[in-house]
Amino acid sequence: MHAVRMAYPSARLTLVTSPGMKGMPGAFELLAGATWIEDLLVYHQEDIQTWRQRLVLAKQLRQREFDIWIEFPSDLATLGVLIRNMLMARMSGVRWAEGWRITTILWAARAQSEGSVFACEVERLLQLVKSLGISIGRAQFPLPLTEEHSFAVDAELKGTVPLGTPIVAIAPGAKRSTNKWPVDRYAEVAEALVAQGFFVVLLGAANDKVSCARITLRVSTGVRNLAGKLSVLESCEALRRCAFVVCNDSGVQHMAAAVSTPCISIFSVRDMRGKWHPYGSQHIVLEKEVPCHTCYLEECPFDNLCIKQVQVAEVLAAVQSLGGSPRVDERKGSLPHSFRKSDS
Repeated sequence: MHAVRMAYPSARLTLVTSPGMKGMPGAFELLAGATWIEDLLVYHQEDIQTWRQRLVLAKQLRQREFDIWIEFPSDLATLGVLIRNMLMARMSGVRWAEGWRITTILWAARAQSEGSVFACEVERLLQLVKSLGISIGRAQFPLPLTEEHSFAVDAELKGTVPLGTPIVAIAPGAKRSTNKWPVDRYAEVAEALVAQGFFVVLLGAANDKVSCARITLRVSTGVRNLAGKLSVLESCEALRRCAFVVCNDSGVQHMAAAVSTPCISIFSVRDMRGKWHPYGSQHIVLEKEVPCHTCYLEECPFDNLCIKQVQVAEVLAAVQSLGGSPRVDERKGSLPHSFRKSDS
């Protein structure tokens, strides 16, 4: 989206987006306040169930008098969904539209995954933009982080992080059960990181509070449970301060990548290989092969066999390969907030 903005610097840019069902976080929570987008039009699945509802949305779109429509299709968008969105673009009155692609065909998914490593979502969408004749350059993630987000994180960490102690994040949550590494193993990792001299912050949504509480019960000192206490952007600010994050295949890894924080991402193999890896070469992805890979199941009938093949020792080895030391924020030419000697 930012590449599109750079191509049309004087245009009015509207993001038409849906997080899915009502109550789910999405682009609004991440991009509200961004100065490079003029308008966010958010709808939910419940809002477009019938053609009458879709006509209401089309009327809203037409009132905005768009000239250009660029579609960023979901990785699993079907032909039916693409045709529906084409009709919405047509009804909005745009003069030019592009971007519809079928990216994933689930037929013989296992064979595809065994034979190929796919581009991650950022790379896929950048190539779509490039195919429209737009220069993509270096990928940028201009999140609208402000002093207010920084102050909110400061308030949660005040008096808990010893002076000079590097911070790392652990995020044990994920949208689906098949992507969740056992919480007890995260607790083992947290214990080891604290023993190595790190301070651990636990990040997640409100429904991750219980999992994170289990970790804090096991790790009595050197850990702070922030699950459900920070907004999406405040979580991005917290991640920006971390030396690295250990997490599942979840939104946290992509938020961390956006603020240039390295990830140790623990993956199941329910999806085609590579599609949801965090963007950038600084990350480490841990995933194992099992005969039933690329299943696309929401729940595993084999007790999450694939993700449980990843061992605590492998995660700690990945920590060592990252160097286990504070990183420099190259964009600002300084250490992240948590590593500045003036901080308490």
